[in-house]
Amino acid sequence: MKTCDKSSHAPWPSVLTAILILVIAQGCGGGGSPATSSVPPTSSPPSPLVLFDSLWGQFDLKYSFFELKGIDWEDSKARFRSRLSTTSSDSELYAVLSEMLLELEDPHVRLDTPIGVSTYTGWYDQYPANFDETIVTATYLGQGAMMTPNANMVFGLADTDIGYFRVHSLAGSGHGSDTDFMLSQMAGIRGLVIDLRGNGGGNDQNGREIAARFADTNRLYRRVRFREGVNHGDFGAFIDDFISSGGAQSFSGPIAVLTNRGTISSAESLVLAFDVLPNTTSYGDFTGGGSANPEQITMANGWKYTVSRWIEYRPDGSTFEGVGIAPDVRIDISAADSAALRDSILDSAIAGLKIAIGL
Repeated sequence: MKTCDKSSHAPWPSVLTAILILVIAQGCGGGGSPATSSVPPTSSPPSPLVLFDSLWGQFDLKYSFFELKGIDWEDSKARFRSRLSTTSSDSELYAVLSEMLLELEDPHVRLDTPIGVSTYTGWYDQYPANFDETIVTATYLGQGAMMTPNANMVFGLADTDIGYFRVHSLAGSGHGSDTDFMLSQMAGIRGLVIDLRGNGGGNDQNGREIAARFADTNRLYRRVRFREGVNHGDFGAFIDDFISSGGAQSFSGPIAVLTNRGTISSAESLVLAFDVLPNTTSYGDFTGGGSANPEQITMANGWKYTVSRWIEYRPDGSTFEGVGIAPDVRIDISAADSAALRDSILDSAIAGLKIAIGL
């Protein structure tokens, strides 16, 4: 856990081009960009206690993971509010609010102030990276590496008859047309690696547009429920989300999806979409374990914070919040392979695809 002044997601910025860095910097959404609301400004400087109570109350009313994570929010109020007074400084208020919110261990909860930005990073920085883009480019794609027109993907041939493309972010737009372009450029491949490592999410619709090019039929891939009501266990009805085939191009051969702890938010929703396809196997590490559809709220003093509002479920009703989605084939990049400029996860995926296509 730490405070920082960077985006809460995409901890491994792209080194391919400055364009990728700009795209990643757009952030992730866990179901789209955060909704926004604000607390009406007051005529006089608000008391630190009033500001604390306002933030605590908004979480009490809207936060979705209290029961799932076993969080005693009343206890948090008692412990942290007692450290403030009407004369507490902005720095003292920031420290108290930051520490209280970090206890939620939620990557989508972010406190953004002139003093600093606080966000939970334990979802990735306690684990091995399991991804080095320079190795993929140098060892596998080489001079054949290409970028899609909207700069959403890097692609090329990873091996004989096996294509590769990395989706570095789900922010921005044009993911569907980029997937069409990528597939048209690699026509004739028999197996495909889809690399979602380090993808910090963005917009769920972009993920659905990608998955549509690989879907064989209409399939339920997730369910979500929004927090509704005054009690921590009050939720609205389940909302079912489906993927279905679409787009100018398609691919029905065997697919290997690569994940690591940096795969989070809307990128995890995309993993769920691929999980329901019969021709897909996932390789690598657990995903980050964070879905939220957060709302951004502006406090009376101008500070901003985000509140997670939903719970996302697999089709069978199980959740992955705080745990992550397990790959079908669990593997880390070994130190020896890394030193030899080999990607153990990608190698395992290529080997699996070769078996599937009879090479």
